Amino acid sequence: RLLRLLKLLHLGDLVLRLEERFAVNLKGLQMISTVVLMLAFCHVLACVFYSVSIWSAPFSPKTWVATYDEGFLDDDETPVFDSYMIAFLWAIGLVCGQNSNVNAENMSEHTLAIVVYLLAALFFAYIIAVVTDQLSAYVNDPTNKAMDELTTFIKFHKVPKDIEGRLKTYYASFLSTRSMTDEAKILGNLTP
Repeated sequence: RLLRLLKLLHLGDLVLRLEERFAVNLKGLQMISTVVLMLAFCHVLACVFYSVSIWSAPFSPKTWVATYDEGFLDDDETPVFDSYMIAFLWAIGLVCGQNSNVNAENMSEHTLAIVVYLLAALFFAYIIAVVTDQLSAYVNDPTNKAMDELTTFIKFHKVPKDIEGRLKTYYASFLSTRSMTDEAKILGNLTP
């Protein structure tokens, strides 16, 4: 367990060095990973929507592929990728709460759409919760506020890059060894 903790400490140093080197906040990767998760979810939905349309075509000739854009997607010369992109548009529209001009046309597609609407509502709520939690944690962390103030100071005064890195390293170390609460105020409010 101790070795794992040591590895985590080195990972924090690596992230700090990358942040200094490229002047970015890598905590934003959490937001990017949420967007990638959403795109992967939409990809799966698009593939399932297209598959259900192809599967149900022998039973019901009226499918979204056959009716979209007056049958353009049902034409043999139309690449399958075009159908995928339209299905992906449908999926993103559902997940993001928007409406698209792609509609379920038969009972199989309607049934899938109902299930997808429910999953999309849950996924959309999850995304809102994750983003809100990440922003709240970032904004309410006094260390982040102090580091943001330092970054603003560095940019305003055009501090050279080599000094900027040393300042950020020192300040991060300083903040990690210091209490971020006003201890004198807390002790002053205690009864004798």
